[in-house]
Amino acid sequence: MASLADLPELVGFFSYSREDDAGAFGALSALRERIQHELRAQLGRTAKTFRIWQDKEAIPSGTLWEGEITNSVAQAVFFIPIVTPTVVASPYCRFELDSFLAREAALGRTDLVFPILYIHVPALEDSARRQNDAVLSLIAKRQYVDWRELRHLDSNSTEVRRAVERFCGHIRDALNKPWLSPEALKRQEEAAALERAEAERQRQAAEAKRRAEEEARQRATEEERQKREAEAERDRLAALEARAREEEVRERQRAQAQRRSAEEHRLREETEAKRRAEAEERRRLRRSQARPLWPPSRPALAAVSLLGIVLLGAIGVWLARSPGSVPVGPVPVGPVPVGPVPVAPTPTASPTAIPTAPVAPAPAAVTPTPPARPTPQPVAPAPPARVQATPTRQAAYAPLSPVQERALKPGDAFQECSKCPVMKVVPAGHFMMGSQGGGWDSPQHIVTFNQPLAVGQFEITFDEWAACVDNGGCNDYVPSDNGWGRGRRPVIFVSWEDANAYVVWLSKITGKTYRLLSEAEYEYAERAGTTTTYPWGDDIKLKGQAMANCDACGSDWDNKQTAPVGSFAPNGFGLYDMAGNVDEWTQDCWNDSYYGAPTDGSAWTTGDCSNRVLRGGTWYSDPDLLESDVRSKYEVDLRFAVVGFRVARTLLTR
Repeated sequence: MASLADLPELVGFFSYSREDDAGAFGALSALRERIQHELRAQLGRTAKTFRIWQDKEAIPSGTLWEGEITNSVAQAVFFIPIVTPTVVASPYCRFELDSFLAREAALGRTDLVFPILYIHVPALEDSARRQNDAVLSLIAKRQYVDWRELRHLDSNSTEVRRAVERFCGHIRDALNKPWLSPEALKRQEEAAALERAEAERQRQAAEAKRRAEEEARQRATEEERQKREAEAERDRLAALEARAREEEVRERQRAQAQRRSAEEHRLREETEAKRRAEAEERRRLRRSQARPLWPPSRPALAAVSLLGIVLLGAIGVWLARSPGSVPVGPVPVGPVPVGPVPVAPTPTASPTAIPTAPVAPAPAAVTPTPPARPTPQPVAPAPPARVQATPTRQAAYAPLSPVQERALKPGDAFQECSKCPVMKVVPAGHFMMGSQGGGWDSPQHIVTFNQPLAVGQFEITFDEWAACVDNGGCNDYVPSDNGWGRGRRPVIFVSWEDANAYVVWLSKITGKTYRLLSEAEYEYAERAGTTTTYPWGDDIKLKGQAMANCDACGSDWDNKQTAPVGSFAPNGFGLYDMAGNVDEWTQDCWNDSYYGAPTDGSAWTTGDCSNRVLRGGTWYSDPDLLESDVRSKYEVDLRFAVVGFRVARTLLTR
């Protein structure tokens, strides 16, 4: 049975006080009749298959009242108590309520009692009396409908009829909720238990297999390591032996060089000693042969000496100006300045040819002129080199080259055409996906991303969609902006099929594979490393500041329309509007839980693929629908004013 509304016969129970009905001249019976007609219409039932039980017309004369009440409650699937002071004090009405509460528990529900406060009950406003009275406590918890003003109006008045319509709508919605009979629920739980046991058995088997494979890998790794170490040791010993041989050869060469140097030094000293001895002998002979014929006076000796000096100077000048003269003696060498040698930048045009410097012909012998000795200047120490982080360079609005793509780091941004979305690099990592609530977003499980990916920094805008249409893509579809404006607002009224038409066009013009995010990628990118309710914390606002666009988020657009993308602070990965503004399509097919979901971050492409997963929450959602683990679904061909999308791209890492 899909819901209680699908039962062959629907029976409701109308609990009231006959004294109240008589005092109101049958107004309660008229109200019951009005509710019965309205519910029949809303549920599409006839008088044969739907009725609301009332003891005034349903208990035949002579029938035991308590047994008839018990039988009627056992058939009822909803309960309408008319709350008045008389009803609160009536043990019969209390018996009816207690009987239906047992029936409600047997149905496995807690939402089938719909109280109507018909006459003011002071005890409802007394918290002490309310807590000590089971009936009053239940009425307060079950969100009663206040009929105190409406009871004075005609039951056929427009205001009463509208109130009845709203009241019946609550009952209709409750009856249409998915429901299983207790027997079917028990069978389902047993099947689920068997499934969990089988899953646990498979998990244990897989874990045992994984451990065995890991141990085998570790053994293989250890053997490979030992092999590499042995080879490295052999290479080290061989290198040591080769270095020892080379050192022995160099030592012999050094000894031979030292012996040659010592021998050359000895020969130079002997030659120099012999030259000095010969020179001394020549001077002695000249002194002995050059005796003066008369004893020179001191003035004469001074004049001769001066004349000799002048002659020697003239000879020196003549020799210096002669063109073929060869200098005698050592050539003076100026000091070599010490400092950094400027290096020309390495050309980047072509590495195929390395130019060589031209060699000038040897010049004719020129008498060297001693260079002027430079005056040493103090040199300030060079400041330490400044290292700046340089982002990956790319040509403006051009698809990334493989080298540029591999150089991207987490936090980098790029844009591959002028109307393409700006992409942000999200790091590799892992996180706990889902919640422990036992609903659609459970069970919790760890998802691991082994490499970074690129995620659209913003939701796709009307401008970006228009670029697709203008260039022959997106099936020429121009979605409505609902009168809110286009430009940098997120595109709306796009189905899952429309979103995929956009990524096909974007992949075609860039030559790269763009796609929608997987559901796991979305939650990972939205959380940005956090474990709180929202990416910015556990409250919908951050220190009183609006962080998103939703109903009660505190923004200028709340529950009215979309906001331009980027109107709020980004999350920890630099992504905007991951929570609120518009729901965003993901790749994944719909599944009612995470049992069997991928754990590597990939999309879940099995299940109900006529419905796809939406993430993020919308501008009219309650704050709890913006929580990071909340998910919803829509059919793939439906278009709404609350649905958009953003794109992702897998990156090259090697």
